[in-house]
Formats: sequence, structure tokens, C-alpha cells
Amino acid sequence: MGETFRLHLNPCYALLACSTWGVLSAGARGMSGGFAGNPNGSGFKKILGNSDWEDLEQELPEMVLLKFFRPENTPVPARPTPEQLSNLIKTSLHYPESFNHSFHQKSLCLVPVTLLLSNCSQAVVDVMIDLRHKTTSPEALEIHGSFTWLGQTQYKLQLKSQEVYSLQLKACFVHTGVYNLGTPRVFAKLVDQVTLFETSQQNSMPALIIINNI
Repeated sequence: MGETFRLHLNPCYALLACSTWGVLSAGARGMSGGFAGNPNGSGFKKILGNSDWEDLEQELPEMVLLKFFRPENTPVPARPTPEQLSNLIKTSLHYPESFNHSFHQKSLCLVPVTLLLSNCSQAVVDVMIDLRHKTTSPEALEIHGSFTWLGQTQYKLQLKSQEVYSLQLKACFVHTGVYNLGTPRVFAKLVDQVTLFETSQQNSMPALIIINNI
């Protein structure tokens, strides 16, 4: 029980042993007497001897405890719901509520229409506009009639967060009547969304226009 053990260490190994012991000691006792907290501790001085201890004090830089941080768990972003994906783009049509045209002079009546596209999300969105869709229901044709969009029938574009884009269109009519201009189909998807199919965006209320003959 009363035996005393004497260590004979090379100063380099003693430095490594003391450093390790000092860091552990400081963590356990709050830097209250280990090697890192008290580099002049008498216990180490006795082990190394006066000459080795003096050499060690001259060569040893100031020790700094390393702090280890546990990386926080990165939350996995929730997948957007179908309802959210169908409300990425808000659309609105701007046009005259009634338009007068002389069909006796010109058989085709062309009306300028503006399709306004608003990105309601905080992300970049790919958008496709399809103008080929037509109303085929007999009941709808009796009330609204049929018309044609002139020019390009499909548009593909990319909208940044909160960006608003104005697309200029032309509607062509061959006779008088009440028409629903709300036929453009708009599809959208997030740029980083891995899918080949865009989600159809919810259509707004019918956009009725009256074409008059003068």
C-alpha cells in the first residue's frame, strides 16, 4: 500500500502523457489543477526532474483546450403537398369586357389579351403554358362559343421567387357572341423537383368577353 513508483520517461513522451492527462483532468475538475490548468504543477515537475521541466516550459506553447461540437441534425425538408404544388403559379387574364368589330369588313376579329403569371412560392419554378385546350362541352359552346389563340400554342419559361411575368396573347373570333377566355392551361413544378410531369395549376374564374358586330 505504501509503495512508491518512479517513472522514467523521455521528455517527448512525458509531454504527450502530461498533455493528455491535463486535458482530461481539466475537463473533470474544471481546469482546477491539471496540466492544462496548472502547467507548473509540482507532481509533473517531480516526475520529469528540474532540468527536463525547465526545457519543457521553454518549448511548450500555451495549451488550448479543443472543443468538440456534435453536428445538429439537419431537418429533412417536407415534401410539398399536391395542393401546394397546384398553387405555385397564380394566373390572371386582362382583356376588354366587350369588343366591337365589323365582321363585314374583316372576317377575323383579333383581341389582345394579357396573361399575367405570378410565382407565389419562395423557390424557382418551371412553367409551361398550353393554349391548345379548347372547350368541347356542348353546353359550354352554346353559351360561350369557340375561338382560337393565334401564334405560338405552347410557352415554357422559368420564374424566380415572387416574380411576375406578362405574356401577350391574341384571341381570334369569327363571329359575335360571349366567349370564355379562361382556356389556357398552366403547368408548373419546382426546379429541383425530380419529375417529368408538371402539376396543373388551379384555374381562375371564367374570363368572359362579349364580341359585338358594328
